[in-house]
Amino acid sequence: MVSPINQTAARATLPPLPANNQAGRTEHTVVSARENPLLSKIVKVWHNIQKFAALFYNDIEPQIIPQRIEKPGSVGAVSIKSLLGSEITPYVKTLSALYRNIFREAPYFYYASSEAWDGYIQSYANTPDALASLALCQNTIVGCVIGTPVANASEKYRKAFSQHPEDLHSLFYLGEIAMKPELRGLGIGKQLYKACENVIVEKKRFTGICIWRMSPEDKLWELTLQKQGFRCQAEIHFDEFWSRSPDTEEIPHPMVSWIKRF
Repeated sequence: MVSPINQTAARATLPPLPANNQAGRTEHTVVSARENPLLSKIVKVWHNIQKFAALFYNDIEPQIIPQRIEKPGSVGAVSIKSLLGSEITPYVKTLSALYRNIFREAPYFYYASSEAWDGYIQSYANTPDALASLALCQNTIVGCVIGTPVANASEKYRKAFSQHPEDLHSLFYLGEIAMKPELRGLGIGKQLYKACENVIVEKKRFTGICIWRMSPEDKLWELTLQKQGFRCQAEIHFDEFWSRSPDTEEIPHPMVSWIKRF
């Protein structure tokens, strides 16, 4: 973003006039915005443009989304609801479609059938300690964070810790994090994560949260994780295999662990 105009010395320098054939270079004039009404208006408009742009490029949280909303729809246009275990069941089909549509696009290009996604989300609903935080807009799910204790995750996740002793029952795995593209960058994902963390901490039996990310990692995503207190544990890793379409072979994707300790 362009640096703000110095408000204490709002002066604009006019470009040099064409060179005079006889006297060589012609001097240019420095005009004060205070002395020129038109220039003053231009400066004021430029300040307003910068303030407007900051709403889109700066990390400003929308005021309509609170830290945590207990009842969906109670405040603003977007609300957050946390579910445990079997409470996820009524949302399995909806979450399956959400994840399938988002994960088949960049940067994942993860192809899986509707049936495969249905079964995967249902596995969370069948786990009493599983957790899902939903972002709802007018009763429509627009984002979700879902997870379970690492001890309940699939074998490949547990085996990654085989050379690094850890109580997998006290480490919570946050699996899929998804947000509809048109609502990204508004701080909703951060609120979803915080809602999950609040529930995990309140249980008082977990010592940390684990997130697996593709490597090499997106630098912006790395910064986001670091701001939330996560640290990369590059020594804890494994290869996840998936295909980009039903007609292509599965290829390995390196997955690296990021852990936040309480």
